[in-house]
Formats: sequence, C-alpha cells, structure tokens
Amino acid sequence: MGEVDDKRIVVTGASRGLGRAFAVALASEGAQLVVKGTNEALLRRLVEDISSAGGNAVHVVGSVADDDLAEALVQTCVDSFGGIDAVVNNAGIVRDRTLMNMSPDEFDEVVAVNLRGT
Repeated sequence: MGEVDDKRIVVTGASRGLGRAFAVALASEGAQLVVKGTNEALLRRLVEDISSAGGNAVHVVGSVADDDLAEALVQTCVDSFGGIDAVVNNAGIVRDRTLMNMSPDEFDEVVAVNLRGT
C-alpha cells in the first residue's frame, strides 16, 4: 500500500516539470488523479504513462486563470473517482522580465495564474 492509496487528488500544472513529477509520484503511491495543464498532448502522454505503470488518471485541459476550470476540476474528480481528497496547486507561470519591463497584459496573466489560480 502506498502513502496515498485510493486518495482522489487533483494536480494542476501537471503537464511538465514539478507538476508532472508530483503526479507520477502520487500515482505510484496509489492515488487516483485528475491532472490539469494547458498542453493536451503532454497531458495525454502523462495519463498514458501513469496508466501503463498501473495507475489511474484522467486529464483536464485549461488554465487556472479561468474561474470555471476550478469547478470542472472538482466535478471531473467527483465524476471519475467518487469524490476529492486533495489538490496540489502547482500551476504557475513566469515572464522573464522585471516588473518595469513587463506589459500590463503580461503582468495580469501572471497574477491571474499565480495568485487567483490558487
């Protein structure tokens, strides 16, 4: 038995990097996952990798900056696994500029994902 056996967990920002690593580790410990990201091809590959290793995952494509996505993530977890036990709020973006060199749209996007998205 794993540490999170049969726990139903949503992982945002799961298509690459730390989020992908979190999802793979949680799945290997028995969690049932809803993985979220903005790149559908990478999410499909993650779900395939988890499934081929004996895990259970589904994916949702979208941005945490979209208020409706939070409801969709919870609903997908409930519909797929019967409930929700935890969320890993990993999604985040950077714009490699100082604040003074960032456009207002870039600043708003960072705030929408990194602050409001959580």
